[in-house]
Amino acid sequence: MRILLNPFKSHLCVLSFIAFLLLFTPVLTANEPATKQQSNPKSEVQNPQLDKASFALKTAKLHMPFIANNGQMDGQVKFYARTFGGTVFVTKEGEIVYALPGSRPEDVSSQLKVGSLDCRGEWHSPKGIHDDAGMLHDHHISDILHPASWIVEHDKSETCGEQSRTIQNIRAIALKEDVSPRPLRERDRVRGISLKEELVGAKVKAIQGEQPSVTKVSYFKGNDPSKWKTNISTYDSVNLGEIYDGIELKLRAYGNNVEKLFCINPGADPEKIKIGLNGIRSLKVNKGGLLEAETGLGTVKFTEPVAYQEIDGKRVDVAARYTLITSRPKTLNSKLETLNYKLSTANGQLTTDNCSLTYGFKVASYDKSKPLIIDPLLASTFLGGSDYDLVKSLTLDTNGNVYVTGYTNSSEFPTTSGAYDTSFNNSSSYYDVFVSKLDGGLTSLLASTYLGGSSSDGGPSLALDASGNVYVTGWTYSSDFPTTSGAYDTSFNGDDAFISKLNSDLSSLLASTYLGGSGNDNGTSLALDTSGNVYVTGYTQSTDFPTTSGAYDTYSNGDYDVFVSKLDSGLSNLLASTYLGGSNSDFGNSITLDTSGNVYVTGTSYSTDFPTTSGAYDTSSVSYYQGNYYSDVFVSKLDSGLTSLLASTYLGGSQTDNGNSLTLDTSGNVYVTGQTGSTNFPTTSGAYDNSLNSYDVFVSKLDSGLSNLLASTYLGGSDSDYGNSITLDTSGDVYVTGYTRYLDFPTTSGAYDTSYGGGGDVFVSKLNSGLSSLLASTYLGGSGSDQGSSLALDTNGDVYVTGQTGSTDFPMTSGAYDTSYGGGGDVFVSKLDGDLSANDATTPTGSISINSGAEYTNTTSVTLNLSATDEWGVTGYYVSTNPFKPSASDAGWIDITPTTSYSGDVPYTLGSGDGSKSVYAWFKDIYDNVSSGTSDSIILDTTEPIVAITSPTSDDTYTTTSSTISLSGIAMDSTSGLSSITWSNDKGGSGTANGTTNWNISNISLSVGNNTITVTATDNAGNSSADTIIVTYTLIICDEATDIEAEPDFLILKVKKDDTVIVTVTGENGCQVEGDTVRASVSDSSLIRVSPRRQVTDENGEAVFTIKAKDKAGNAVVIFRDRSLSTQVAVRVVK
Repeated sequence: MRILLNPFKSHLCVLSFIAFLLLFTPVLTANEPATKQQSNPKSEVQNPQLDKASFALKTAKLHMPFIANNGQMDGQVKFYARTFGGTVFVTKEGEIVYALPGSRPEDVSSQLKVGSLDCRGEWHSPKGIHDDAGMLHDHHISDILHPASWIVEHDKSETCGEQSRTIQNIRAIALKEDVSPRPLRERDRVRGISLKEELVGAKVKAIQGEQPSVTKVSYFKGNDPSKWKTNISTYDSVNLGEIYDGIELKLRAYGNNVEKLFCINPGADPEKIKIGLNGIRSLKVNKGGLLEAETGLGTVKFTEPVAYQEIDGKRVDVAARYTLITSRPKTLNSKLETLNYKLSTANGQLTTDNCSLTYGFKVASYDKSKPLIIDPLLASTFLGGSDYDLVKSLTLDTNGNVYVTGYTNSSEFPTTSGAYDTSFNNSSSYYDVFVSKLDGGLTSLLASTYLGGSSSDGGPSLALDASGNVYVTGWTYSSDFPTTSGAYDTSFNGDDAFISKLNSDLSSLLASTYLGGSGNDNGTSLALDTSGNVYVTGYTQSTDFPTTSGAYDTYSNGDYDVFVSKLDSGLSNLLASTYLGGSNSDFGNSITLDTSGNVYVTGTSYSTDFPTTSGAYDTSSVSYYQGNYYSDVFVSKLDSGLTSLLASTYLGGSQTDNGNSLTLDTSGNVYVTGQTGSTNFPTTSGAYDNSLNSYDVFVSKLDSGLSNLLASTYLGGSDSDYGNSITLDTSGDVYVTGYTRYLDFPTTSGAYDTSYGGGGDVFVSKLNSGLSSLLASTYLGGSGSDQGSSLALDTNGDVYVTGQTGSTDFPMTSGAYDTSYGGGGDVFVSKLDGDLSANDATTPTGSISINSGAEYTNTTSVTLNLSATDEWGVTGYYVSTNPFKPSASDAGWIDITPTTSYSGDVPYTLGSGDGSKSVYAWFKDIYDNVSSGTSDSIILDTTEPIVAITSPTSDDTYTTTSSTISLSGIAMDSTSGLSSITWSNDKGGSGTANGTTNWNISNISLSVGNNTITVTATDNAGNSSADTIIVTYTLIICDEATDIEAEPDFLILKVKKDDTVIVTVTGENGCQVEGDTVRASVSDSSLIRVSPRRQVTDENGEAVFTIKAKDKAGNAVVIFRDRSLSTQVAVRVVK
């Protein structure tokens, strides 16, 4: 029995509240029988029946009403609801009791039968639950699984609804009756588990049904009509009211889950919520953030809580996690103290703990504006339609986009606008190839297309060329499978392999060809060389499969042979093609190339005479053993022209061994994975696991010549495990994926998921290059059947895994392309970090600058410019003048809205005292990883510089008869240094001095009278000081003119434009002549005119005239006269 707590629909209680959405989803699981034979992939093409996952999908969202207790149930029960996953009772005290059925290990499907569901109503009564860690049982199975909290049956009758089936009236978790339990007997039959949730410290005042349902319930029990209960009201939700100050709780029931909705009003504290969980043995929060309760029938899991706000009509997610609060013994009356007993079974002794364990919630700050995903999966998404979808291969392009291929039975498999083929080509009983492209974050379906004809088609493998074009190989039963003009073979030969080439956005079929003979042919894997040529392997039953002259083997050898073929990039020419096999059946499953273009192939051989080479690691097959045919792995190496078998070896033991995938390291060593049932499969000294556990994954490493087994290990648990895909990271560590069918597959501490979900889980494991250590290993899956088919690594070392799932509760991430199970079996694509960990170990990367990188400041109040990035989300920063790294729990952290990219300007106060000041910053993420420290420095200078005018005087005043003055002086600053010396005159004019510490200013224009001239010194920190001198300019007035000048003395004017001329009249020693009349005359009045024609000089001896050009070009002269003195201005008029 497994309970999963999954994200569900968002709900709005109050616009400014936090809502925790906690869903209990019971899912029955069991082990499926393992198949230990090499299968023909075409045999997977079948019309799937309604399985457990499909049934769960169809019932999960059904709304199940709560039934009011009008006397038909024990008086302690207020409301109850019956779901396909069990029964939930709400007591008058506000306790919530779950009665959840178990399943027969040997027959999960029986729980899906209507008859089984019909039987659940009676024995889900709280009267049939008593306290001993959560089990429900009766006496029909002698092998009692565990001691726990039981629901018990005594009568041997198997007839549902008969009064002869009686439930032992022992203490129910939900009730307060004084009924003593009895020890379990071996005949008792385990029926399920019971769990009670108690709201610790809550005040439940009134429990009310809300949203009346149209459903009415009647109970006709016995033959006394007065005891019948009719037209009992039902409700879509139950409101427990304000259970804590400002916190309300509502319940809703669905087809297989119960939803708890906490509404935290403004000012309330969500950490007041404390939930005691009774009927369990232990409680913990695992590394993935899931809450795990150990019960008598195994581990009950609750996925992470969902918290969010509704702000301005929009949902804003808030980070939330479980927290364990306390563990306390229950208060038991004397008649229940005997519940703590030991039960001896064939599996040993188990002890009932009788404890109530309490959990609550920890949330981030409220008013958040961006969503935060608290999930150790980097990303995960469904991909599929409502029917059967199966994926076989995954690869990445240079931009990190994800391509997957496989085949689908879904007529509404998601395609994209403009894709090559958006229509399903078959009836519901056939399959089409699909090729889909997602972004690296798995949030967007960038492109997706069908590919196929009117019969069944499947795509087991794809690869990309240097331009991003997509090559796909597989098999086709379709005589109208799309081919292209000029392709190698456009005629269907009967059950052929195909190779197709699409452009990167899947909008165009660039090339497509059949490849095969008259028998059954299947392309399983392809690879490209550096020239873009396409190598394909698979298997063929055709005696006339196309081969080329000079190929290694041009004749069919057995029932099925491996084939290896080479085509040009345009798929128009078969460059090379060969058989490879012995006299029995042989299957090619994976192909890759080394840097020299040599071709490596692995697969499965049933032939005792499969071709091997001298000096190879193993030249003898043990596939025929004690009168039975078993299979061996083979690994073969051919030259690029497929003319020579350079090396070939068997790899296996005395039972069935299958080779599914291979890859090469940078030294050319060959890594192979698959599955083995052989106790004597070759392993090496010091390998991670040298013992077969059941039917295990194997991982083996051979040298490039296939002559030496460098390393080899088993990998698995006590049931069947399958290795389907292998790849290496840049350090040479080995990643393998596949699927496992039991709960003891080896996982590592801190891995994403260390608990088996049921029905068959994906595994992803990481070993060192020597295969001696399991560096990381995790489950990945839900409660249904899940299989990993292919994996690849991006440039960051993150791991992408794809496969197929039958789990409605397969782990998804918020914002993923598709978080809803489509039905019938979906494709999944998931992204994990390179350590396969539940908790992100990568610290944020951050930076700090002070005042945008300024070198100096003149105030202790500065602005820190902070920025940081983290793949999971930056949640806070810490700034200090202390260089020692803080821990994530230290005081002083400032919380921020969780975001993958943070930047902000933060006010900060430096310490007093001039000099260099350093500030350090650290950042933390949602997993409390603290970044390395980053720092910036700035020079604090609060002292003004010194400046002094020393010439023409150091006094504060100075008198001159000159119209200009020059100044000089000194300045200094000992901390930040001088930046500039500037001057200004209150009568007009300003500028910058020459020099700093010794400065000078030339020819400052003066006005008659007092001129206040200020010289200001500014340092690099922005401090400034000034020195001022008052310069008095005194005019010397004279009566007799001795000189007349015009400025300027030459003008160029465009037609109809004008300019100004200043005429100055002076006497002896440069004195100004005031009151003289200056007259103007023009040499050519057709070109210019001057105004006024006469002007009297002012106190400065100046007279101002305007010269304006007329409408034609030419040269003219303006003559200015004062008595006998004259001067002239030359004027050129231009168009």
